[in-house]
Amino acid sequence: MLRCGCGTWPPGGNGRRSGSDLTPFCLFSPPAISPDGKVLAALADARGDGITLWDTATGAELRRMSVPNGNLRSLAFSPDGKTLASSGQEIYLWEVATGKERFRLPGAAGCVVLSPDGWTLAAAAEGNAIRLWDRFVGREIVRFPGHRGWVTCLAFSADGRKLVSGSGDNSALIWDVGAQIQRAAPPLARLSAAELDGLWTDLADEDVVRAYRAQARLVAASQQTADFLHEKLRPVASADAGRIARLIADLDNEQNAVRKAAAQELALLDELAEPALRKLLDGRPSAAARAAAERLLARREGLKSPEKLQALRALEVLEQIGTPQAQRVLQKLAEGDSEARLTREAKAALQRLIKRSATAH
Repeated sequence: MLRCGCGTWPPGGNGRRSGSDLTPFCLFSPPAISPDGKVLAALADARGDGITLWDTATGAELRRMSVPNGNLRSLAFSPDGKTLASSGQEIYLWEVATGKERFRLPGAAGCVVLSPDGWTLAAAAEGNAIRLWDRFVGREIVRFPGHRGWVTCLAFSADGRKLVSGSGDNSALIWDVGAQIQRAAPPLARLSAAELDGLWTDLADEDVVRAYRAQARLVAASQQTADFLHEKLRPVASADAGRIARLIADLDNEQNAVRKAAAQELALLDELAEPALRKLLDGRPSAAARAAAERLLARREGLKSPEKLQALRALEVLEQIGTPQAQRVLQKLAEGDSEARLTREAKAALQRLIKRSATAH
């Protein structure tokens, strides 16, 4: 349960689940909700040295992140909801899917916000200054002198060309940042075939920092990358409903080997088998079938496979590139099985790009 000035989450919750206290504290850092409204981020405790991510639909805790230097002051999601920025003694960028650190920017900061295209991070720095960063490579773009008092809030305009800052000195300033951001855009890179293959491999790495560096390099080589990912990524094919039904039935087979084989196949089908597994639990399955279904669903909600992370990180790259060529790849992936997460994520990325394009014009 969240306790803050704006109420509690989940409604009617008692703040405890499975014997552990799940009550984050807002303090000086208000919670942040992902743009799609599905994930809420808040301080994990009163010390301000941890972040908890919650599922807003169920109130279930998704994961916790420990912040080494603590003293958290602000939380902000990227427009695609895949990255969470936190500020305190340093600025951290977190991968929401894994809860691991992607990047770290030096220097204490107050409020933080990401631009509508997700490329630029603005932060209120010490000394009443405002700093803008390229959030992929950590390069400072520009620093503004700020206000006479502490900068307490920041917001980008819908097209990302202006930044509004509010301060404890009772003033609000509007900064024209479009020209600075455009000049700071990195030149297009040129990668060899071997480099592209190596970066593709890095996208699946459990080392999130390595994977994030790979994403940055692939974005910089936008034209090559779109062609390359067109060859690497495939739409998720629809699963055979009859086959899934047979595997579900085999979870209750008398032979242990048959049950085990069925569970392994259902695990490979991943989200395509999820509706059938939940339907099984809604009925009256045997104890063995129920236990197997619950294990499979818990596995889905836990750490993701390297292959799945690789594909989802590649989608981030395509959305960040955002060219018509990249959008065509996303459109191809959006035509896969409607139950597949890759399909849903590709559709959502396309919708965000369409909205972003309309705002820019």
